[in-house]
Amino acid sequence: MNPVTLYFHGDLDFFLAPGHKRQPVVYPLEGQAAVKHPVGSLGVPHTEVEALAVDGRGVGFGHLLRGGETIHVHPWNDRPASDRLIPLRPPP
Repeated sequence: MNPVTLYFHGDLDFFLAPGHKRQPVVYPLEGQAAVKHPVGSLGVPHTEVEALAVDGRGVGFGHLLRGGETIHVHPWNDRPASDRLIPLRPPP
């Protein structure tokens, strides 16, 4: 088992269990899984996510995790200004 570490930014803490709020979440990864799996299984709806970064590189929900990565999950109102992130939601 090789865990990944997730950082949820902005208002996404609202969806997390009390023990996971405002801190990195270490998620045990068994085999390969898309980044969408740990985000959703921790309670954050994918429709609330504006951008994802894995080890500093913008990715989509289908990015396959290997373990050991650091994942930053950003909502629409707390997306860093970066050319490296891929917008996951259509513009309003």
